[in-house]
Amino acid sequence: MRLTRLAVCTAAAVMTATAGSAVMAGAASAEPLRAELHLTAPGDVGVAATSTAYKTFEITALVQRFDDGQVPEPAHEVVVTMDLAALAGVVDVALPADLCAASGTTATCSLGAVDHAGTAIPVRMRAAAGSRTDDAATLRYSVSAKDARPDPDSMTATRITVGSGPDLVVPKSSTASDVRPGDTLDLPVVIANVGDRPTRGGVSVLVRTNLTRSFGTGLVMADDFGNCRHAPLGQPEDAFVCHFATDIAPGEVWELAQPLKIEVESGATDGRVGYQADLIGGNLDDDAQLGTPGTGAPLTLVRKTSAPAAKDTRGPGTAARKLAAQEGRDVDYTDNLGGLDITMYDPEGPAPGHRGADLVAIGDTVRATVGERTKAVVGLRNEGDEAARARGTSGTGPATWVAVEIPRGVRVTARDGACRLTTSADWDDYPGGVTFGDDPQDVAPVPTGTIYYCHTRHSIEPGTSQTFSFTLVADRALDGATGLVFAASDYGVDRKGQKNNAGVLTVTAKASSGSGGSTSGGSGVVPAGGTGSLAATGAGPVRPLAAGSAACAVLGALLVAAVRRRARTGA
Repeated sequence: MRLTRLAVCTAAAVMTATAGSAVMAGAASAEPLRAELHLTAPGDVGVAATSTAYKTFEITALVQRFDDGQVPEPAHEVVVTMDLAALAGVVDVALPADLCAASGTTATCSLGAVDHAGTAIPVRMRAAAGSRTDDAATLRYSVSAKDARPDPDSMTATRITVGSGPDLVVPKSSTASDVRPGDTLDLPVVIANVGDRPTRGGVSVLVRTNLTRSFGTGLVMADDFGNCRHAPLGQPEDAFVCHFATDIAPGEVWELAQPLKIEVESGATDGRVGYQADLIGGNLDDDAQLGTPGTGAPLTLVRKTSAPAAKDTRGPGTAARKLAAQEGRDVDYTDNLGGLDITMYDPEGPAPGHRGADLVAIGDTVRATVGERTKAVVGLRNEGDEAARARGTSGTGPATWVAVEIPRGVRVTARDGACRLTTSADWDDYPGGVTFGDDPQDVAPVPTGTIYYCHTRHSIEPGTSQTFSFTLVADRALDGATGLVFAASDYGVDRKGQKNNAGVLTVTAKASSGSGGSTSGGSGVVPAGGTGSLAATGAGPVRPLAAGSAACAVLGALLVAAVRRRARTGA
């Protein structure tokens, strides 16, 4: 239900609606916080009993995306609190001094602002002096923020177990950006043993595209190796498991003699080529037995270094298997997965290492006298690190523009030549999934006034702006009547729908001397968001209704019901 044309019955109905609005405002203040904070971490990790090297896992705080995929605003003053009491005598833990402070058995890590990409706390750990195999302890943690609530489904604890045996680890995933069809990429495979025992009988490696993702196409590997079985059970055709008759001693690092080659086909999409290391006799062998043997030259491992390898598990993890001290089992399976994340070249997107354009709306506040002309200047500014193009790559479609809502009760007598009136603004289908309404994730209320689209004449370089002028006339007294100013860009830039894309045009107009008063029902002004009936100007006379008190009460109730519903265009 849209509030676009409403006749006001009597002061009683208006008061009823106003009271209802006040109640709704109070209810809105009590609504759940606009975002949820989520913690991710492995549920189980292991450390070798006699190893002196620290291992690392991460506790990551991030703001959950909304159910419709929208990116929420960052949460602020985010704090992760850890309870270290249960770790005493089992594991030693070291936390980054620039993030965390300890008091007794409690550590407090202040992360500041956290967005949907997340902020990680590296937790370094090793077996405590005097600990024994199969000792275990649980690290518990929680998160809080000034303006977000904890996700009840977050991780709250990580169990750390002391084991004895080999502990294979691979480096965290690397990234290849700006990849184009026809490129050939290298995937180095590196395996270290940070445990306290050597492997026995060799190691196995699973390699496949999209090992941890469900998307990505057109990434092809050469895969006819004599010591590998290809397309094993449960794996796609571009997967293989290889056996290496190489034992890795504690502290040693081995790698493939030659990196694997990945060919990028035409039409390839973003994806991942991953690999997973295991001991001979582990889970990977079950898959390998049912694959097709290769016929080409075998892959080989060569020793890279014998120095102790610091462990870093910041790459994607796998579900931890039950830890044990028995021979032939890895002490910790959460860090055996690495690979290469591949991002295809996007001619419309930001260059590697850049944020792209970040558009900020420029609003204006004007004061005038009813019936007199006044000038308003609105526009946009680019606070990003790349230009926002004026036109798309085809050179035909506009790529950057400003939508300007003229407040109701105001009309336009002159405008910038780059601005045109529109009667078909679709607020339900905006670039980047931007939404308008009164829900927490919406960037602004649904506009109800007259809309002008102002297209940029040239690319907006970082740090520069472009403005558009309007000559306005207020047809009645106004007290801060507002209209939306929204800076938008298509073709891949500034797609996040950040709330700084929205600004406000505010118009205040006083009655001219000798006027017969305003049409606002006796107050002398029309408040921001006041209703009217003329689509072209947002203004119109309020026509009194002669009706009984019962009719007034009904109309008041309808007004209250109307403001409860989210405004949607076309509804």
